[in-house]
Amino acid sequence: MKRNNAILLFIIFIITASCNKNEKNNNLIIDSSAYSYFISNEGAFGYSNASVSIFNSKENSVINNAFEQINNRNLGDVLQSIYKIDSKLFLMVNASNKIEVVDSKSMKQIKTLENISLPRYMISDGNKNAYVSCWGNDGLLKVLDINSLEFTESIKVGKGPEEMLISNNKLYVCNSGGFVDDSTISIVNIFTNKLIKNLKCNFIPIDIVAEDDYKIWVLCRGKIIYNAAWQQIGESKASLICINTNSDSIEKELLLPANQHPSHLEISPDKSILFYGGGFSFNGIYSFKISSNVLSTNPLINKEFYGFNVHPTNGDIFCLEAPSFSSSGRLIIYSSTGVEKQNLKCGIGPNSIIF
Repeated sequence: MKRNNAILLFIIFIITASCNKNEKNNNLIIDSSAYSYFISNEGAFGYSNASVSIFNSKENSVINNAFEQINNRNLGDVLQSIYKIDSKLFLMVNASNKIEVVDSKSMKQIKTLENISLPRYMISDGNKNAYVSCWGNDGLLKVLDINSLEFTESIKVGKGPEEMLISNNKLYVCNSGGFVDDSTISIVNIFTNKLIKNLKCNFIPIDIVAEDDYKIWVLCRGKIIYNAAWQQIGESKASLICINTNSDSIEKELLLPANQHPSHLEISPDKSILFYGGGFSFNGIYSFKISSNVLSTNPLINKEFYGFNVHPTNGDIFCLEAPSFSSSGRLIIYSSTGVEKQNLKCGIGPNSIIF
């Protein structure tokens, strides 16, 4: 779940085992080939009904409630994200303060990492370490030894750390503020695990992608200012910023129109187009050709989605629709030009898919 100023901790309802033409439930025989993608369904906050859906792109079928079927228990409260390393899936169960580690080929539990304060996202250094962003303790990264599945140290960063990216041998962390507001990107040396600096930027940096080895883009959501009656009385505009990873400075900033506060940022496989949009109460997914320096005023897809991801090879846009947090969501797949290709049922509160 990506956040807004008031903090979104929603989540997942336990998805029924019944099948329809878009679902397949055959005692959870998982196709472990490259055709299987994993959807994180938040569920409803406080109901401990987070779930994992598995989409088979070859058969255009979905298995819902995969973790519960195999492990005979609930996953927990709020599945924030999923990260895959080799044959392991790491399930960030945010409100349950834990990470479930499962085998990606069987969904069987390998280990539960407990007492982790509000885990959000994970990224691997491609070697022995993985980093987990946590909202607890005013913002921490916990360093996980991938082989032993033990935490080895913690790194203090900004408040409410969210999505992360490794570029030019440095880890860049979006500090969204968590329960308050932040406007920094923490930069960490991945060889020493020491904080280099906190780079000041626009309010609520929340998502991050790489254009190349030396240029990265960050979506800063901006903040909405409310009065005591929760009426909007002001805002700081959202923006896209480009960071040079050699100098660790902001090279460019493009402001979004007023009252646009998206939560998600993706990039095309050829690294030429940014896609932004989605999130709680934001309508539309917009595309931006990096070389143009001009933001579009018309959405590529004119619909509200809770989350979306772009396929890293074919460029299809996988959109997650959460019409409520008490009923099933939808996975709707579009071409890179915005033409709908598939529409399937998944779990409650779907927020992202990993390929």
